[in-house]
Amino acid sequence: MHIPAFMTLAVRCRRSEGLTLPETTDLLDDIMFYIAMFGLFLETGRTKHPVELVKARYRQAVCDPAMYAALMAVGCPVNIQTRLQG
Repeated sequence: MHIPAFMTLAVRCRRSEGLTLPETTDLLDDIMFYIAMFGLFLETGRTKHPVELVKARYRQAVCDPAMYAALMAVGCPVNIQTRLQG
């Protein structure tokens, strides 16, 4: 629910530092990672998880149709969206 707003803020901060949209790709990867970790934390109450579980959750977050809409909302071009899904 707050993810699009968070992503918009993060990308705007990067742009204000002079970074162009392709340079924010790492930031989007980070956002997806933290979404995955936050979901695991909500479910388990723990902050440490097996790497394969985190990777699986990351892939779920990236493939979530809501994430695609969030990326569109912050104006990310299709090549970044497909890179995250690949």
